[in-house]
Amino acid sequence: MDPCTYSSADLGLATEYGYGVLQERILKKNNHGNLIKTIYIAMNTILFHLKVSRPGLWFPTLWLYMLPLGNQHYLSNPIFWIGLVYVLFPMNFMVYGWNDLVDIEADKENPRKDSFLFGARGNQSQLKKIIPYIILSQLLFYPYFIYIAGYELLF
Repeated sequence: MDPCTYSSADLGLATEYGYGVLQERILKKNNHGNLIKTIYIAMNTILFHLKVSRPGLWFPTLWLYMLPLGNQHYLSNPIFWIGLVYVLFPMNFMVYGWNDLVDIEADKENPRKDSFLFGARGNQSQLKKIIPYIILSQLLFYPYFIYIAGYELLF
């Protein structure tokens, strides 16, 4: 059976219990289940991390990043673009990820959570796993920042 086809019973389960059931059925029917399962888990992890960084709030972050630049010509400067990428994802990921870790109990009751505006609704296990990703996202930019600003940045 083609792994991308599913029956009306599968669709009924998906409607009644959510599309996670449908995805599980597709994974079980597929001969390459391990590869697809790995891709599925990786995509869910990426989407979870993206939600943690709250892309719905990227516009105000972008505005605050560009505000001090005023009327300067900066679009051709690579420092501008690297800084822009940094403030949109790694910085927001660190700030909001840490917030989610600290507010895990309050966020359980927040009906607005689990959106790209108000952040992911992660369980304690998921949120504890983001700490290494937060550190990695910061460390990826540090060499460039040290190159630009000098070693004084570390102290």
